[in-house]
Amino acid sequence: SQIKSGVHILDMGQNMTGWLKIKVKGNQGDRLTIRFAESLKENGELFTANLRDAQATDTYILRGDDVETWEPSFIYHGFRYAEITGYPGTPSVNDFTGQVVYDNIRTTGTFETSDTILNQIFRNAWWTISGNYKGIPVDCPQRNERQPWLGDRSQGCYGESFIFDIARLYTKW
Repeated sequence: SQIKSGVHILDMGQNMTGWLKIKVKGNQGDRLTIRFAESLKENGELFTANLRDAQATDTYILRGDDVETWEPSFIYHGFRYAEITGYPGTPSVNDFTGQVVYDNIRTTGTFETSDTILNQIFRNAWWTISGNYKGIPVDCPQRNERQPWLGDRSQGCYGESFIFDIARLYTKW
């Protein structure tokens, strides 16, 4: 949706950890900026106060040839919403693909009941855990604390072990 001239908000439908792969055609030197956040303010703009000093921003400068495809290589974001600024023309949802990034730890457990709320809690746990493994458990994928964090692993890893094959991360060599 367009929130003001030249500024569009893309809703991924749920929080995720990763980035956007973009498809764009424009002039050489056009600058496309994408900012990421987990929620919106009441006026529809990104809510970024919880990110502290994390910029959560990707910038792509177009080459100006035919349709260009780009995605970042060295960063990931925790987000549901992306604010797109500087897109030449009118963006379409087909111009953006949400790329989920996680360590591809094998899912070993599932949980399903007749209670939709309990089922959603399990799905939320899967997405949260997968989004916080980046070679080693990290504190969070959205703020400026995207650093390894093992402070409460003795409690967290027990519950995670019912969903993911994490034994090799905690086995003494």
